[in-house]
Amino acid sequence: ELNYIYFPVEEKNIHHFGLAVLSRFSFLESYFDWLPNLYPKLNLRKRGALRVLLDTPAGKIHTINTHLSLFKLERKKQLNELLTENWLLSVPKDEPVILCGDFNAGPSSMTYRELSKHLIDVQKTSNKCSLSKATFHAKNPAFQIDHIFKRLFEYVILVLKFPTLVHKRAATAATFYGINSNFKHWKIGAWFSVDFKV
Repeated sequence: ELNYIYFPVEEKNIHHFGLAVLSRFSFLESYFDWLPNLYPKLNLRKRGALRVLLDTPAGKIHTINTHLSLFKLERKKQLNELLTENWLLSVPKDEPVILCGDFNAGPSSMTYRELSKHLIDVQKTSNKCSLSKATFHAKNPAFQIDHIFKRLFEYVILVLKFPTLVHKRAATAATFYGINSNFKHWKIGAWFSVDFKV
């Protein structure tokens, strides 16, 4: 059975839009908040992030899940927030962290390049994947805008796409493509699987 933490970023009538982390492991801490909105008068979709601390057989794992804006300037402001002491800088440098989500940005974007200065894209380190896999859109993926980044994991042994269902509180059913990664913790060397819907 999976444990989960859900952050309802936006709830309007029957429309629910949010972030979740699902795990077989226990949650020790969680924190969530909205990310900066550059155009409040336009009433665009709210964006947020969810940070959790997982208690795994390999030790504590910090995980951040996010969904960034479609708009470049707003996305840059949101990324700058993720790189502060509220998010990535809150994790001690000697502890492992995973940052995953829909970044609405491909591998050649400024968003991706900036994150790559701090973290490693798991698709780039997988020994099963020579090319990055497309993640959007669900029926016929053609672009990679969803990513999993890591720090302080020895290596990734598997990256693959799989269909997952929207959170059970969602008003309508839909299928998304996510990325499932198995990690080997750098300190202890114990194998464990962390399952995400990204």
